[in-house]
Amino acid sequence: MSTAEAEYLSGTQATKEAIWLQQFLAAIGVRKETLYGYPAWLYGDNQSANALANNPEYHSKTKHIHGRQRFITEMVEQGAVTVIYMPTKDMIADMLTKALPQGQYRKFMRVLGLRTEKPPSLEVLGIVQIVEYKCRQCEEEFKTRNALFKHLKKQKHEQ
Repeated sequence: MSTAEAEYLSGTQATKEAIWLQQFLAAIGVRKETLYGYPAWLYGDNQSANALANNPEYHSKTKHIHGRQRFITEMVEQGAVTVIYMPTKDMIADMLTKALPQGQYRKFMRVLGLRTEKPPSLEVLGIVQIVEYKCRQCEEEFKTRNALFKHLKKQKHEQ
């Protein structure tokens, strides 16, 4: 299966979700005019898949995509969904599916309103760590569990 076909079929699934969400919001009383981006905007980074969704003409490479799988094209024609191209470098969903460079990951975290800084240490928060790590055989104490495990391995003590 080509990447264009895979993106097209996943776009169909996303379209179903978008239509359901629109119907749900309407059922709980949210007016269409207040919905941001009505019709639903679907962002795709595959230009071939986007072209296929926007142009329902017969394509020889997609002859095996049948009826229900062409739902996205029907919704584009009806105006319920708009398919928009977004370059891969700007695709926020990639942070959930790919390993990204740290800068790009942090940028997407900020866009989503999530924290990107390192959490403060317990000492900074004024919380005293009560847990003690102690070797049962030699009674030596350690500040971290990792240090205790290193000691156990080095001294060949039982865990």
